[in-house]
Amino acid sequence: MTQDRGAVRRQATTPRQCHETQVLGYEVSRSHRKRWRGLAYNAAELVRYFFTGGNTCASFSWAYNWDSRDNGLVEEGLEFVPMLRGPIEDPTRRWRANAEDMLAKGSAHILSFNECDIASQYNTSSAEAAHAHVEFMNLFSPRVRIGSPAVFNGNVAGEGPGLAPGAGFRICGGRPVWLTEFALAPLSPDDEDAVEWLREVLPLLEGMEHLEQ
Repeated sequence: MTQDRGAVRRQATTPRQCHETQVLGYEVSRSHRKRWRGLAYNAAELVRYFFTGGNTCASFSWAYNWDSRDNGLVEEGLEFVPMLRGPIEDPTRRWRANAEDMLAKGSAHILSFNECDIASQYNTSSAEAAHAHVEFMNLFSPRVRIGSPAVFNGNVAGEGPGLAPGAGFRICGGRPVWLTEFALAPLSPDDEDAVEWLREVLPLLEGMEHLEQ
C-alpha cells in the first residue's frame, strides 16, 4: 500500500520477545531522542504512576490505548496518539469525531488498524484493510502523520507479513519506524526477568538509527 504520508507496520516474534512496529512517513529525526519512549495503557489512571512517587520518566513523550479517545489521560507533556483499532462498525462510527477531538487537544499522529488480518481481531483481507485505511485515514492527511495497519506475526496462511525480518522497512523506502508493542514471550514473565530483559534491549533500541519512537 502506498500513501504520501502513510506507513507500514508489522508484528514479529522471537523466542524471547514479541514486538510490533509502525513505519511513518518522513525521515527519522534524532533530535528528540531524550523523549522518544511511549506508554501503551488500558487504564488511564495507571499512567500517573510513571510520573509520581519520585518517578520522572522524562524520556516518555507519547501514549496510546488501542482506542480513538484518550479515556481520561491527563499527564502533561504526553501526546495521545489515536488508533482506529479495526475497520468494523463501532470503531469506525466513533473514529472521525473522536480523532478530531484528540487532534484539537494536540495529537499530531494517528495509528491505523491493530492486527486486523487475524480471526481473533477483525479477520479482514489485505485488500479490504487497504481500502478501509484509505477511507478512514486519508481524512486527516496532510494534517497529521499516519501510521499503517499492523499485521500479526502468525504462521497461518493469509495472516502476517510473510516477510523476512527487516524486509518491511526496506520495502517502505527507509521511512522511520515506531515500535508500538514489545514484550517478553511468554507474556507473563516474573519481574526479575522483565527488568533484566529491558536492561538488555533498551540500549539496542536506542542505537537503531531507523527507530524513531
